[in-house]
This record gives sequence, C-alpha cells and structure tokens, in this order.
Amino acid sequence: MNAIELDYLGISAKDLSFYEEIGLIAPTINPDYSKNYSQEDESYIKQLLILTKLAVPMHDALQAIRHELPLDEILQTTLDQQKKDNNAPEGPIRFLRELLNAHVTIDTLDVDRYWEDITRAEANGISFHMTSAEAENLSRIEASAFHDVLLFFVIVAILSCVIISVFLHTAC
Repeated sequence: MNAIELDYLGISAKDLSFYEEIGLIAPTINPDYSKNYSQEDESYIKQLLILTKLAVPMHDALQAIRHELPLDEILQTTLDQQKKDNNAPEGPIRFLRELLNAHVTIDTLDVDRYWEDITRAEANGISFHMTSAEAENLSRIEASAFHDVLLFFVIVAILSCVIISVFLHTAC
C-alpha cells in the first residue's frame, strides 16, 4: 500500500518519515521512488497511534512495540497517571482498563478492533489524547485563524487611515 492508502490513519508524510527514521516501519522503495508500506508497517503504525491516543508516552509505546517492556506494565503506569490527572480525557481510562483486564500483550493487541473502537468513540464525542499529526493539524488551523484575525485588523486600520485622511482633506 502507498502513503495515500494510509491517509485514513490521519498521519502526514512527515510522520511516516519519522517512523522510518526511528525504525518502526521499513517500506520498500519502488522503481519510481515511491514507497510501498506492508501490512506489518500499517499494524505497527496503528499500535503506536492507539497507544499514544491512550496517553502512553511515545517512548514507552515504542518500547512495548519493540518488546523492550511488557505492555501491561506500561498500561498500568499510564492508567495510574491518568487517574491522578483530573483533566485527563475520559476515553483513555476506559480503554486502558479494558486492555489490562483482557491481559493483552503487544502481540495479541487486535489493532483493527481497537482502532475501530477508538474511532467510533471519538465520533461519539469521547475524548482521547492527540497524536502528533492531530496536534500539527490543530496548530495549522490555529495559525490560520490567527492570520485571518490579524488580516482583519490590518484592513480595519488601513480603512481607518483612509477615512481619516479623506475627512481631514475635505475639512481643509
């Protein structure tokens, strides 16, 4: 599959490059220099996105994916931190408990099921932590909105100067 086919995950080309750099995925390069991503690459990306949406720090999520730390240990630590945070989104706590109760390991994590469950929960208004791509998109939207407001004030200032200039000219 190509990068366009991974669009449904909400990740950017920059994210894909980052995942390559850290060794999470290893796409093959086609003769036309486009990249082809395997089902395994897609699965690793989903694992990372699911865990980060559940407030697992990226470093810890990568350690679980690489089998450097047990997933249940990481999930329990994250759940403990989320329960202490009064501003924590509701979604992660529910899913963290579910994964812990099911004794899921990184190898038995049903990425397609949990991806669909989280996507459905988000569509129903349940909050999760933002992935880096979502945060980047939000930053772009906020920057665009700021630009629009700034442009509005510049136009108002110019029009004010023109009106004052016309008024002063006719008063003379």
